[in-house]
Amino acid sequence: MASSSSVGDPSATISVRAYHVLQIDGYSTTSDALGNFQCITSLPFHEGSYTWFICFYPRGTGPEDTDFISLFLVLADTVDEVVTAQATISLLNQDRNSVLSYSHTTSMVDFSELGPSCGVGYNKFIKREDFEQSKFLKNDCFAIRVDIHIVKEVPYIIHDGSTIRYAPASP
Repeated sequence: MASSSSVGDPSATISVRAYHVLQIDGYSTTSDALGNFQCITSLPFHEGSYTWFICFYPRGTGPEDTDFISLFLVLADTVDEVVTAQATISLLNQDRNSVLSYSHTTSMVDFSELGPSCGVGYNKFIKREDFEQSKFLKNDCFAIRVDIHIVKEVPYIIHDGSTIRYAPASP
C-alpha cells in the first residue's frame, strides 16, 4: 500500500506581543450618557501592522448582560489575510497593575473571519454594581489594559539549498 505525505510551503511563525491602556475619566457621566448596549471606543492604536481599538460598553451588549460592563478588542482593518491574535483584558488597580480576578484571556482567534468591526472579549467582564463599589474606580476614573498576542505565519525562501532567508513580511 502506497502512502504519501504532503509538505506545505516552508514558513516560519512570527509572534508580536504588545498592549494598550484605555483610561476612562468621568465614568459616571459616560455611563449615564450612553444607553443600554451602546459603546465608546478607544482611539485607534497600531500593533503588529494592524489597527485596533477597544470597545467599552458600560451597560452591556444585550438584554442578558445589562448589569455588566462589557469589553472587546476589535480589529479596525479590513484584511485579506489571516490575522490570528489573542487578547488579555485586565482591569488595572491604582498602581496600574492588573487585577488578577478581573483579568481574562481569550482563545486564539482568526480576526479575519469575524467580519468588520467585530471583536473578541467579554459580555460580562465585571458586574457593574461590584465595579462601582470597588476601589478600582477612584475619582470617577479607571483603566483597562489589553494585551495583544499576534501570531503570523510568513513564508521563507531557501537560497542555494543551504541559506534560509525570510521573505519580506511583517506581522
